[in-house]
Amino acid sequence: MDKVLIVDDDLALHKLLAVSLKKYSNDFKVLFAGNGREAIDILAREKISLLVTDIKMPEVDGFALLSHMSENYPGTPCIVLTSYAVPGLEERMAQRSFQFLTKPVKPAVLAEMIIKGLKEGSSGGAFTGVSLPGLIQVIATEGKTCLLDIHVAGTKLGQMFFCEGELFDARYQGTSGEKAAVQLIAMDDVQVKQRKLPEEEIPRKINTGMQALILEAMRVKDEAGDKLSDEEKARRKEENDLLERGKRFCQGLNFRKAQKPLLTLVKKNPENAQGWLWLSRTLTSMKQIHISLGKAYQLTPKEPEIAEETAKYKAAVKRNLQQVSRCPFCYAPVDPQAKECHFCKSYLVVNSDNLPLISTWTSEGQERILHRAIDRYEQVLSRELNPKVLFYAGLACLHLNDFDKVLQYHEQLQLYEGGAGSAYTPMLDRIISYIASKESTAEGEDESLRPVVEPQVESDSSGRKKILVVEDSPTTRKVIKMTLQSNGFLVVEAEDGVEALDKLDAEQPDLVLLDVMLPKLDGYGVLSVLKQKKEVKSVPVIMLTSKDSLRDRLKGKFSSANAYLTKPFKPEQLIKIVNKFL
Repeated sequence: MDKVLIVDDDLALHKLLAVSLKKYSNDFKVLFAGNGREAIDILAREKISLLVTDIKMPEVDGFALLSHMSENYPGTPCIVLTSYAVPGLEERMAQRSFQFLTKPVKPAVLAEMIIKGLKEGSSGGAFTGVSLPGLIQVIATEGKTCLLDIHVAGTKLGQMFFCEGELFDARYQGTSGEKAAVQLIAMDDVQVKQRKLPEEEIPRKINTGMQALILEAMRVKDEAGDKLSDEEKARRKEENDLLERGKRFCQGLNFRKAQKPLLTLVKKNPENAQGWLWLSRTLTSMKQIHISLGKAYQLTPKEPEIAEETAKYKAAVKRNLQQVSRCPFCYAPVDPQAKECHFCKSYLVVNSDNLPLISTWTSEGQERILHRAIDRYEQVLSRELNPKVLFYAGLACLHLNDFDKVLQYHEQLQLYEGGAGSAYTPMLDRIISYIASKESTAEGEDESLRPVVEPQVESDSSGRKKILVVEDSPTTRKVIKMTLQSNGFLVVEAEDGVEALDKLDAEQPDLVLLDVMLPKLDGYGVLSVLKQKKEVKSVPVIMLTSKDSLRDRLKGKFSSANAYLTKPFKPEQLIKIVNKFL
C-alpha cells in the first residue's frame, strides 16, 4: 500500500488529519512527522509514495526538506502546505511542479490531491516530484535567503542566489543574471542542493519578478523542446541510463559489474561528477580511488556527498590500506579481511565473539546509515532476488535489534539457497541460534528436554517430513521454521489453537510442535482434540512451554504428549528431539 508522509509541527493538525483521512485507509497509509529532521529519518526507513509538507518548522524546515527530496527522492510527488496564496501561476504551473495547498487545510481537498498525486505519480503523469520552479516559488513566498546548487545527472551546472526571497543573481555555463536564471529554471530532472550564501556580498543582477522569470523559462523550455536535436536527446538519455545502471549495481553490492557503465559514462562526459564519485566506489586500489574521487572533488568540491566520501577515503589512508573492499552499509573503503567497518562501526561478519555485541548499541549516526542502507536494499529487492543484499539487510536489522526483520530477510536467503549452503550458512546458523536464545530467555529461565513416548513414523512419498508449528510468537515461530527448513523439513504454521486444528485436517503433518500458551484454544485443548481424531491421533506431538513445573509436566504427560521441550531451548536441541520421532 502507498505510504503518505505528512510533515507539520502542528500536532492538532496531525490529530485532525489522522481522523479525517482514516476513511481513505484502503487507498493509502498516513505517517506523520513534526519537522524536517523527523521526516528525513522516516524517509530513510520507509518507502514513501508522496510527501505533504509545511514550510515553517523547527530544526529542519520544509524548504530544506524539499531540497533533500530533490536530491534523494526526485520522483516522489510533493504537496506544499503554505499560509500564503500562490498568485497567478497556480493553473499554469499545475502541470510543471508540485502542488500547493493553502492553510487552513480542508481534509477532503487534501485527500483528493493525495489520490491524484499517487495515481499520476505512479503512472508517470504530470504530477511529478520536486521541481525548480516549485522550489523558487516557496523561496519567494517564505522570504528565504540561501544559495541553490543546480545539478543534472550528477553534473553541477549552475547556481541561484536568493536574499529574503528575491533572486539576486544566477550563474550558468559562463552566463549570469536573468539569462542564466531562465536557462536554469527551464531545465528538467534537476537535483537542487541548498546551502548558505557565501560571506562576500552578492551584487544584484536580476530585477525581474519571480513569476515573470518562471513564465519566460516555460516559454524557452517549450521552444527548446522543439529545437533539441534527436542526437542531443539520445546523448542525455544515454548518460542518465549509464549512471543509473552503475548506481543500481553498486546498490546491489555488485561493484565489479558497476565499473563498466560508469567507466563508459566518464569517458563520454569527463565533467560528470556523480559518475566519478560512483566509479570511485567500485575500485579496489587506493591509488585509483584517489584519482577518481579527486576528479569528482575538482568538479564539485562543496558537494556534501563527495565531501563525505573524501572523509571515508582519508580515514582509509590513515590505516595505510592499499587494496580495499567496500562496507556494504556506508560504502567506506575497508580492509578486505575487516570484521568491522572503521567508519560507520558496523560489523561486517558474524562470529561467536561479536554476535552478542551487534544488537546491543548503535549510535545515532550509525542508526541513520543503517536505515539508509536498508532503504537501498529494499529498492534492490524490489527489482531482483539478491542473496548478498538479503544477508546484509538482515545484518543491518540485527544491529538495530529488529529480530523480526532479521528473520524475514534471512528466511528469504535460506529459501534462495534451497538447503545447498553457502558462505553465509555458518553465520545464518549463529544468528538464528542467537535470536532463539534471546527470544526464549524472555519467556523462561531453564533448559530441559524430556522425551516421553517415541512412536515410529512412516515416510511420506516426497521423502521430506512435514511439521506443524503452533506458536503465537511470530519471532519464535520464525526461528523454529528456519531451523527446521535448514534441516530439510517442510513447515506449516499456525498462530493459535483454532488455526492449528484447521491445519491438522488440511495438511496431515508428520509431527506437531505445540506451544502450551495459545490464544483461542490452549495447547492442551488442541492436544485433547487431536488425540480424538482418527486420522491424526498417531501423529507425535512435542509440547513447547516456558513453564517447568511438575504440574505442567504431568498435565502434558496425561494429555498424551510425546515429548516436552522447555524454553529456552537451542536449535540443535530442537532438531535432536525432532529426529527422534522422524
